[in-house]
Amino acid sequence: MLASGPADGAYALAGQEYAQLTTRRRIIIRVPALVTRRAGPPPQQEIQWKEKKAGRCLPIKSIAGAAIREEDGVDLILNDQRRFRAKLDSCQSADFYQGFYVEPTADDLLCADRDMIHARSGAMCEIEAFRQLIVKK
Repeated sequence: MLASGPADGAYALAGQEYAQLTTRRRIIIRVPALVTRRAGPPPQQEIQWKEKKAGRCLPIKSIAGAAIREEDGVDLILNDQRRFRAKLDSCQSADFYQGFYVEPTADDLLCADRDMIHARSGAMCEIEAFRQLIVKK
């Protein structure tokens, strides 16, 4: 006969103790900060970026790295070399200088107004919006 157990989920049956154990897996994807300039003499002119409207979400698996170029955003470099700026909601982008972590979602998308990025320092910030970056001509 099974006796009701304490709040911790342990039960006793004929002198033996049984307990319930729940294991949860947590997967975190690390996005490294990339060096945005090659070694050697400084470039003649810094690349100027123009922001354009972008969708609300990006596929997490397509993010290859990140760069910090603005105070209120983190530039995401995708596998296909496109760039998107993640505008941060009242956070300093300098907190994410060493890269950041994102937790995968069921739809494998990183979305504005839903998901957060986590700095290695412990800071975390919600993404307010994405803007696509195009080289100014």
